[in-house]
Amino acid sequence: MKSDPQSTNQLWAPWGCWGKGPITSIDESKDKLLAWRSGAILSSQGELRGIWGRWWPYQANLLEVHLLQKWRRIPDDHCWVHYTFPKGSPGFLSLRFIHAGHKTRLATINSGLQGLDEIAKLWGVYAIVCTASNQRLSTSLMKRWGFERHAHSLPGLHYIKRFRASL
Repeated sequence: MKSDPQSTNQLWAPWGCWGKGPITSIDESKDKLLAWRSGAILSSQGELRGIWGRWWPYQANLLEVHLLQKWRRIPDDHCWVHYTFPKGSPGFLSLRFIHAGHKTRLATINSGLQGLDEIAKLWGVYAIVCTASNQRLSTSLMKRWGFERHAHSLPGLHYIKRFRASL
């Protein structure tokens, strides 16, 4: 993980992350990562920059998404990946929200998702689950990231990325 003080200090920390980060090395901070049930991963310019713990899970809604787009824009080629380990679903990691700048490259999003994969492997989860609410997220792009459609009977686009067989 590349630590760039300018990149991490000049950006605002996500809501609910005060006092919990940033972690700039996953290998050196495994105990912290295993203690945090929720977090946010920052990537920029194709590199993972830091991981912040969150005091509570991120709960995005459509109104907040529109407000973030208008008033809380982040710099181009920056991406926040918010995740949580739901208490009601042990063994699973939930990808809650991805907040990216307007000109964010695919390599930057990939680096954030690779950080999420490392956290999932550290926790030993069965799978990462998410619900896609952006029409620009195609099934082929989700397949490239290792996700496949599941829960077809539920409304919305539900995806899962399996790491190991469930019990």
